[in-house]
Amino acid sequence: IYTTPVRLARHAGLEPGTDDFERIGADLGRKFDDMYIDLVSTDTAAFFPGVLEIVEGLGSRKVPLGALTNAAVGYAEAVLTVNGVRMMFSSVHGADDVPAPKPNPDGMVVCLSEMGLEAQNLVYVGDSPSDGKAARAAGCKSVGVAWGSHPVENLAPQFDIIVRTPAELDAALRCFLTTGLVC
Repeated sequence: IYTTPVRLARHAGLEPGTDDFERIGADLGRKFDDMYIDLVSTDTAAFFPGVLEIVEGLGSRKVPLGALTNAAVGYAEAVLTVNGVRMMFSSVHGADDVPAPKPNPDGMVVCLSEMGLEAQNLVYVGDSPSDGKAARAAGCKSVGVAWGSHPVENLAPQFDIIVRTPAELDAALRCFLTTGLVC
Protein backbone atom coordinates (compact mmCIF):
# COMPACT_ATOMS: atom_id res chain seq x y z
CA ILE A 1 0.00 0.00 0.00
CA TYR A 2 1.43 3.34 -1.04
CA THR A 3 0.51 6.86 -0.04
CA THR A 4 -0.64 9.14 -2.86
CA PRO A 5 2.76 10.88 -3.27
CA VAL A 6 4.63 7.57 -3.46
CA ARG A 7 2.09 6.03 -5.86
CA LEU A 8 2.18 9.05 -8.19
CA ALA A 9 5.99 9.31 -8.12
CA ARG A 10 6.17 5.64 -9.11
CA HIS A 11 3.63 6.20 -11.91
CA ALA A 12 5.81 9.07 -13.12
CA GLY A 13 8.67 6.58 -13.46
CA LEU A 14 10.77 7.99 -10.62
CA GLU A 15 13.00 5.78 -8.50
CA PRO A 16 12.49 5.60 -4.72
CA GLY A 17 15.30 7.10 -2.67
CA THR A 18 16.08 9.93 -5.09
CA ASP A 19 15.53 13.61 -4.34
CA ASP A 20 13.18 13.90 -7.31
CA PHE A 21 11.10 10.97 -6.05
CA GLU A 22 10.35 12.72 -2.76
CA ARG A 23 9.99 16.26 -4.13
CA ILE A 24 7.96 15.48 -7.25
CA GLY A 25 5.92 12.82 -5.47
CA ALA A 26 4.96 15.31 -2.75
CA ASP A 27 4.01 17.94 -5.36
CA LEU A 28 1.95 15.49 -7.44
CA GLY A 29 0.30 14.11 -4.30
CA ARG A 30 -0.64 17.59 -3.06
CA LYS A 31 -2.13 18.52 -6.45
CA PHE A 32 -4.07 15.25 -6.68
CA ASP A 33 -5.37 15.51 -3.11
CA ASP A 34 -6.43 19.14 -3.61
CA MET A 35 -8.36 18.24 -6.77
CA TYR A 36 -9.86 15.12 -5.17
CA ILE A 37 -11.00 17.09 -2.10
CA ASP A 38 -12.46 19.88 -4.26
CA LEU A 39 -14.73 17.29 -5.93
CA VAL A 40 -16.32 16.18 -2.64
CA SER A 41 -20.07 16.79 -2.51
CA THR A 42 -23.15 14.85 -1.56
CA ASP A 43 -23.33 13.85 -5.24
CA THR A 44 -19.82 12.38 -5.22
CA ALA A 45 -19.31 11.27 -1.61
CA ALA A 46 -22.68 10.70 0.03
CA PHE A 47 -22.86 7.87 2.53
CA PHE A 48 -24.45 4.65 1.33
CA PRO A 49 -28.20 4.58 2.04
CA GLY A 50 -28.79 3.79 5.71
CA VAL A 51 -25.27 4.65 6.89
CA LEU A 52 -26.00 8.28 7.76
CA GLU A 53 -28.75 7.15 10.12
CA ILE A 54 -26.35 4.73 11.83
CA VAL A 55 -23.71 7.43 12.30
CA GLU A 56 -26.29 9.91 13.57
CA GLY A 57 -27.66 7.30 15.99
CA LEU A 58 -24.22 6.55 17.36
CA GLY A 59 -23.45 10.25 17.67
CA SER A 60 -26.72 10.99 19.48
CA ARG A 61 -25.85 8.25 22.00
CA LYS A 62 -22.42 9.89 22.48
CA VAL A 63 -20.56 6.83 21.18
CA PRO A 64 -16.98 7.94 20.42
CA LEU A 65 -16.45 8.04 16.66
CA GLY A 66 -13.28 8.24 14.62
CA ALA A 67 -12.36 8.01 10.94
CA LEU A 68 -9.16 6.70 9.39
CA THR A 69 -8.62 6.60 5.65
CA ASN A 70 -5.78 5.82 3.30
CA ALA A 71 -6.84 8.96 1.41
CA ALA A 72 -5.74 12.41 2.62
CA VAL A 73 -7.10 13.63 5.94
CA GLY A 74 -8.60 16.60 4.07
CA TYR A 75 -10.71 14.16 2.06
CA ALA A 76 -12.04 12.50 5.22
CA GLU A 77 -12.79 15.91 6.71
CA ALA A 78 -14.63 16.99 3.55
CA VAL A 79 -16.71 13.79 3.31
CA LEU A 80 -17.76 13.99 6.95
CA THR A 81 -18.54 17.70 6.58
CA VAL A 82 -20.70 17.42 3.44
CA ASN A 83 -22.61 14.57 5.09
CA GLY A 84 -23.24 16.78 8.14
CA VAL A 85 -21.54 14.59 10.75
CA ARG A 86 -18.02 15.98 11.22
CA MET A 87 -18.84 17.34 14.67
CA MET A 88 -19.61 13.81 15.89
CA PHE A 89 -16.04 12.57 15.22
CA SER A 90 -13.36 13.16 17.84
CA SER A 91 -10.56 11.73 15.71
CA VAL A 92 -10.11 12.01 11.93
CA HIS A 93 -6.93 10.98 10.12
CA GLY A 94 -5.63 10.13 6.68
CA ALA A 95 -2.57 8.44 5.27
CA ASP A 96 -0.89 11.84 5.00
CA ASP A 97 -0.97 12.62 8.74
CA VAL A 98 -0.22 9.29 10.44
CA PRO A 99 3.16 7.53 10.68
CA ALA A 100 2.23 4.83 8.12
CA PRO A 101 -0.89 4.00 6.08
CA LYS A 102 -3.09 0.96 6.62
CA PRO A 103 -2.56 -1.99 6.85
CA ASN A 104 0.02 -0.68 9.33
CA PRO A 105 -1.78 -0.12 12.65
CA ASP A 106 -0.10 3.23 13.40
CA GLY A 107 -3.12 5.30 12.36
CA MET A 108 -5.41 3.15 14.49
CA VAL A 109 -3.12 3.72 17.47
CA VAL A 110 -3.28 7.49 16.92
CA CYS A 111 -7.08 7.39 16.74
CA LEU A 112 -7.34 5.21 19.85
CA SER A 113 -5.13 7.62 21.77
CA GLU A 114 -7.12 10.69 20.69
CA MET A 115 -10.40 8.98 21.52
CA GLY A 116 -9.12 7.80 24.91
CA LEU A 117 -9.97 4.17 24.14
CA GLU A 118 -8.23 0.85 24.59
CA ALA A 119 -8.11 -1.32 21.46
CA GLN A 120 -10.46 -3.95 22.87
CA ASN A 121 -13.10 -1.21 23.31
CA LEU A 122 -13.17 -0.18 19.66
CA VAL A 123 -14.74 -1.79 16.62
CA TYR A 124 -13.39 -0.67 13.27
CA VAL A 125 -15.75 -0.68 10.29
CA GLY A 126 -14.06 -0.90 6.91
CA ASP A 127 -14.50 -1.88 3.30
CA SER A 128 -11.04 -3.06 2.28
CA PRO A 129 -8.69 -5.85 3.33
CA SER A 130 -6.18 -3.25 4.59
CA ASP A 131 -8.83 -1.98 7.03
CA GLY A 132 -9.27 -5.41 8.58
CA LYS A 133 -5.53 -5.98 8.72
CA ALA A 134 -4.94 -2.63 10.47
CA ALA A 135 -7.72 -3.29 12.99
CA ARG A 136 -6.38 -6.76 13.78
CA ALA A 137 -2.80 -5.51 14.09
CA ALA A 138 -3.97 -2.78 16.50
CA GLY A 139 -5.93 -5.30 18.59
CA CYS A 140 -9.37 -3.93 17.64
CA LYS A 141 -12.52 -5.80 16.69
CA SER A 142 -13.55 -5.33 13.07
CA VAL A 143 -16.60 -5.36 10.82
CA GLY A 144 -16.19 -5.54 7.06
CA VAL A 145 -18.89 -4.08 4.87
CA ALA A 146 -19.63 -5.91 1.63
CA TRP A 147 -20.93 -2.91 -0.30
CA GLY A 148 -17.53 -1.42 -1.10
CA SER A 149 -15.26 -2.24 -4.03
CA HIS A 150 -13.76 -5.47 -2.66
CA PRO A 151 -15.34 -8.92 -3.02
CA VAL A 152 -16.43 -10.67 0.17
CA GLU A 153 -13.92 -13.47 -0.38
CA ASN A 154 -11.10 -10.90 -0.10
CA LEU A 155 -12.61 -9.24 2.96
CA ALA A 156 -13.65 -12.28 4.99
CA PRO A 157 -10.16 -13.45 6.07
CA GLN A 158 -9.29 -9.97 7.37
CA PHE A 159 -12.38 -9.09 9.46
CA ASP A 160 -14.09 -10.58 12.49
CA ILE A 161 -17.42 -10.48 10.65
CA ILE A 162 -18.78 -9.31 7.30
CA VAL A 163 -22.10 -7.49 6.97
CA ARG A 164 -23.97 -7.17 3.71
CA THR A 165 -26.43 -4.37 4.51
CA PRO A 166 -26.53 -1.26 6.67
CA ALA A 167 -29.21 -3.00 8.79
CA GLU A 168 -26.73 -5.81 9.50
CA LEU A 169 -24.06 -3.21 10.33
CA ASP A 170 -26.41 -1.47 12.75
CA ALA A 171 -27.17 -4.80 14.44
CA ALA A 172 -23.47 -5.70 14.69
CA LEU A 173 -22.63 -2.32 16.24
CA ARG A 174 -25.51 -2.57 18.72
CA CYS A 175 -24.28 -6.03 19.69
CA PHE A 176 -20.76 -4.68 20.23
CA LEU A 177 -22.04 -1.79 22.35
CA THR A 178 -24.02 -4.11 24.61
CA THR A 179 -21.72 -7.15 24.77
CA GLY A 180 -18.26 -6.07 23.61
CA LEU A 181 -18.47 -8.72 20.91
CA VAL A 182 -19.00 -8.37 17.18
CA CYS A 183 -21.98 -10.54 16.34
